[in-house]
Amino acid sequence: MMHTFQTRLVILISWLLCSIWITSCLSGDNSLSPNQEASNQLLLERAQSFDELSTFVEKVEESNLESAISDSGAYMLFAPSNEAFAQLSEGILDTLSTEELTNVLSYHVTDTALFANQFRNTQRFETLQGENIYLFRGTNTININLGQLIAGNYQAQSGILHATNTVLLPDSYLNVTGIFGKRYTLFTFNQAIGSTELSDTLQQSEGNEFTVFAPTNTAFNSTSPPEDESAIESLLEYHIIPQKLTSSDFEGSQSFETLNGDQLTVEVQNDEIIVDGEATITTSNLEGTNGIVHIVDAVLTPPDN
Repeated sequence: MMHTFQTRLVILISWLLCSIWITSCLSGDNSLSPNQEASNQLLLERAQSFDELSTFVEKVEESNLESAISDSGAYMLFAPSNEAFAQLSEGILDTLSTEELTNVLSYHVTDTALFANQFRNTQRFETLQGENIYLFRGTNTININLGQLIAGNYQAQSGILHATNTVLLPDSYLNVTGIFGKRYTLFTFNQAIGSTELSDTLQQSEGNEFTVFAPTNTAFNSTSPPEDESAIESLLEYHIIPQKLTSSDFEGSQSFETLNGDQLTVEVQNDEIIVDGEATITTSNLEGTNGIVHIVDAVLTPPDN
């Protein structure tokens, strides 16, 4: 028997708690703790003291970010390890202009400086790049976007340094699965998609574009999903239109064919966009490499379910 979406969320959270951890594993001076006097170093100088962060330091020096974090402000820097950069598609950063590189690297910096024990269970931070990064905390565990913290609490004169095992990327550098996968408010939808072949479908970029209506965890928790596995996959496919549609493409009342073959109605009513007659788009136009994600406040039900 298939798990309910509520149970899926519990399983996902349990997996997260078991699979990530905080450890001071960098080879540099990691003796600083929140209880000790702050270092006289600036954040970038602090990062330079760790060999495992040398790629990040090199990229910062190639960008315009260094000047932005070189003052005595209170910044929080999530620095990816060398291994994190090695996991990126070959040459992906080498193709970026200085402006684009600065855009990516500034997504790793916030102007809210916190030690790990100050993080809430779920939290989002606005970055210098302008978009949010998303943090999920469990017991002795911290997940950040699609990766994890592997070390942290390195204090500097201009803030606090944490290290990650993944390069954090703004939405425009991710496919649609990356966009909804990094947001903790969409955990249940993300796990449900990941349990089907839809995950592979939505990661295809060449020649494929999608519009995804992603329901929140709250929406799933108030819904009783079908027990049949094929019916669940059909339900999820009903949330996906195989074309790229921004909010400006919606006007009046329109119907679109979804991946499961059924027609989905989208209506504009009093400056709100209503999907399937009852779900409202609460966050729109999260655009990635192969489509758009719109966050909705209700689960969409195919007409034959």
